[in-house]
Order: sequence, then C-alpha cells, then structure tokens
Amino acid sequence: MNIVREDIDSLNTTIRVKVEKDDYTANVEKSLKDYRKKANINGFRPGMAPMSLIRKMYYRYILADEVTKLASDKLFDFIKENNIRTLGEPIPSEKQTPINWETDETFELAWDLGLAPEIEIKFTKKDKFPFYKIIPNDEIRKSYIDSYRNRNGKYVNVEVTDEKGLVKATLTELNDDESPRENGATVDGASISIALVADKDEQKKLIGVKVGDVLVIDTHKAFPNLADRAALLRIKKEELDGINPLFQLTITETLTFAPAELNQEFFDAVYGEGVVTSEEEFNKKIDEEIERNLAHESEYRFGIDLKEKLLEKLKLELPKDFLIRWLVAINEGKFTREQIESEFPMFEKDLKWQLISN
Repeated sequence: MNIVREDIDSLNTTIRVKVEKDDYTANVEKSLKDYRKKANINGFRPGMAPMSLIRKMYYRYILADEVTKLASDKLFDFIKENNIRTLGEPIPSEKQTPINWETDETFELAWDLGLAPEIEIKFTKKDKFPFYKIIPNDEIRKSYIDSYRNRNGKYVNVEVTDEKGLVKATLTELNDDESPRENGATVDGASISIALVADKDEQKKLIGVKVGDVLVIDTHKAFPNLADRAALLRIKKEELDGINPLFQLTITETLTFAPAELNQEFFDAVYGEGVVTSEEEFNKKIDEEIERNLAHESEYRFGIDLKEKLLEKLKLELPKDFLIRWLVAINEGKFTREQIESEFPMFEKDLKWQLISN
C-alpha cells in the first residue's frame, strides 16, 4: 500500500491510500471461503455452494469491504504515527476518483481532513484579566441573617393571629346548612398553618382570630390537595369521599412564627458554642460566609472574561467548510445543512475554546 498526503492549506489536507491487488487478495479469498461456509443458498446444502457461485454473487461486495478496511486502517495508522492533530473525523474526499469494483484491480481511496490550528499563547504586562471580588452589602447580609433567624425561629403564643400564624383547633364536621353532622368526623388538636391555606378567602377567616373563636371553613377550598386534607382530618385519602367539606373550627390556641432573637443562644446555634459572642462578630462571620459562597460567582465571571479575551487575542482560524461537511455527515437525517450552518458560529466558538483550554 502507498499513502500520500496533499496539504491544501494550513487547515485542510487530503490523504490518499492506494491499495494494490497483492494487498487485498489474501483477505478477500479468506472472506469468500468464510462466507461460503455460512451461506444458505437455494439448491445447495448449507456451506456446499460452489465457490464460483459465491464469487460471482458476493465478490465485489467483499472486495469493497476489505479494500475500504485496509485503506482506513492505513489512514488512521498514518495519522497516529505522524501525530496529525485533526478536528472531527476524516470524511470521503470531494476529489475521490470513481471506483469500479467490477473491473479495477488497484484502488485509490481519498479522505479530507480538517487540521487543528497551531496555538501559541503569549502574555505581556499589557494583558489584564480582572478578577472581581464580591463585597457583601447590607441587602445580602440581611438576607443571610433573616434566613438564619427564620431557620432557628419558633412559634409563640399570641392573642390574635396574623398571616404568619398557626391555629390549633377542634374540627367538627358540618352539614351543608352548617348544622353539626350526625356521626360526623371530629378532630381534636388539629394544626393549621395559615400561610399554607390555598384559598385566599378561607385564609382570611383564620387571620385575626383568638382562642375561643368559632368559624366555618371549606376544607375542599382550603386544602385542595388530597394528601394535605387527609392529613388535617387524620384519615386516609380513600376515606375523603364520605366526608363533607364544611367543618367548624373551635380555636384552642393561637400562635405566630417569631424569628430567633439576635442573642447568644442564636449565635451558638448558628456557628457553635462560644464561636461568636457579639452581634459585631456575628456580622463578620456572615460576611466571611457570603464571600465564600459567592467566590464561585467571581471565578465564573473571571472564566467568561478570560475566554472572551483569549478568543479575541488569538483569532484562531478553523477549517469551516470541512467542519460543516463533517457535521452534516454525522447528523444525516437529524439536522439539515441549513440548520447546521445557522448553529455553526456557536459550535465554532466552543471548539476554539476547547482547543485553547486543552
């Protein structure tokens, strides 16, 4: 076999592999014999068809397979041995001469290759890549502190409920006319978080109530989710069909959620016992935490800026026409050439960065 490289320019090359008769004859004959052993042809016992018939029926197909395999193996060995940095994969050359598998004895197969550009990154003192450090401000600090206070807060008794409140009540099932239902369901000590009531009108009924108040709610509206409603009534979801939605609530306890106070107990709960002993120290620890958590944002911004600067500085050229042909070939039936061309700028930019970062 003979192999020739024909450089078109610095980014494109064509490699031709010439396969002579002596290169493929032994492989073709072996494949014909192997095929004859497995062939099941009408009029002959399995594996007993004459070789002349096998040759007549299958020779050109086996020849094409063997020649293509030999040439392809030679191509990839050549690429590896010569350390050719390719983009994508070799594709059949546009300069491929026609092959007649019936009469030709010597075959020349050609592939087009896209080459990776040479990359040399040089920096000078003039090249600046700013790294932005995010400084905690009052708004960010407050959101962190509020989050910790809510996480460590608790419900406390109040005289009158608010929108953050929770009521505990005795629930009594009613008829549609709001009279007590005979043998109806009763739930003692039921807890309802006002913020979790789905219907706004039902929610308003629970705001501003105090211990001893009696009101009626529609549990279907308040808790449209079956699992939530069943949990409130302490029954299985399957049992809800027999329950009327109207319930009387007799309020037995009123609570509201109170965020944790900024005191030593709170400081210890957040950062460990004795680590922080004052509000000033607590704010400092919060700032340190914010900076740690937002460091990846700074790194991400730096990476984006660095990428854009390097792409602009290096001005890499890629074998665009080859890459589009290759993408069309590997995506046949999935995307049209027009679709690939419209998305190519994004692909090209990502590929350039991949080459730079590697």
